Amino acid sequence: MRALFVVFAAIAVVLAGCSTDSTPVAPSSATGAKIVTEETSTPDSVWDRLKAEGKYSTVGTPLEAFLQAAAAGDSASVAAFVDAGINKEGQALVVAGGNGRERTALHAAAAGSHLVVVKYLVGQGASVSSLDASGATPLHAAVSSTDANGATPLNAAVTTNILAVVQYLVAEQGADVNVRDAYGETPLHYTAAYGNFAIAQVLLARGATLLAKTPLGKTAKNIAFEVGHTPLAGYLKDREEGRLRNAASFGRLETARECIEAGVDVNSRQFGITPLQYAAFFGHLEVVQYLVEQGADVRATLEDPPREKTAKDLAVDNGHTAVAEYLESVGG
Repeated sequence: MRALFVVFAAIAVVLAGCSTDSTPVAPSSATGAKIVTEETSTPDSVWDRLKAEGKYSTVGTPLEAFLQAAAAGDSASVAAFVDAGINKEGQALVVAGGNGRERTALHAAAAGSHLVVVKYLVGQGASVSSLDASGATPLHAAVSSTDANGATPLNAAVTTNILAVVQYLVAEQGADVNVRDAYGETPLHYTAAYGNFAIAQVLLARGATLLAKTPLGKTAKNIAFEVGHTPLAGYLKDREEGRLRNAASFGRLETARECIEAGVDVNSRQFGITPLQYAAFFGHLEVVQYLVEQGADVRATLEDPPREKTAKDLAVDNGHTAVAEYLESVGG
């Protein structure tokens, strides 16, 4: 009997050790289980911790600290604020990469070319269509990225980072390449102002409207010329003239009109051939008439052999009688 008592006593001791009234032991972080703390983090408490670490102590609110972290590419601090429930779409003034505008954390991260933070914020629900105080999207911010001194980055490494963010926003998230800010400017207009050749190529390949005008009537080419980004301006000029050449070759009257109204030179040459000569060669009477009305030189000859050929001669050679007769009637 005494032996049985000893067994039950031992069992009681074991059960007492498992009592639900005892203080629970927090699971080890090594198990992967989430450690429950008595105090839930808030944006203020996260900011207090970061300030104690010497970070973001010069700003006035947790939201400003959140945006500064995004602008700096500080992914750990950004995640801490998000986990604490900060408003991901909240706007504040950001010194780094902010250009004096109130914007969201996604704008700030995009302006800083911080792809990891950009992807994280989008994954947490930040919108690629969000607008800053000037109506600009994160894509506008990305293409106008500057360095810490406000200078346009020209080295290959920085340009590669910008391109990665632009490609992600456009190709993977469907950001609108032709969206306009509150001042009527598209990402291509921004790119022209900052002179980034590679980004202009990406935007155009993704459908950016080459001839889009600002409210002041300027295309990206005009902006690039004015700012002094000559290589980019030359590239955009070639693209514009190529568009007019194609319109003339394929008889696209509306496109030809769009080009001329955007300021493309009606007598520009590509491969030594004018738009009028292309239109006459392929027999597009309406385009021929429009180009002539816009000042196309009917007496201009080919720059390469046979150099004596005019637009009328090209129409005759290819059997486009109506075109040839019209050109002759206007002095061709």
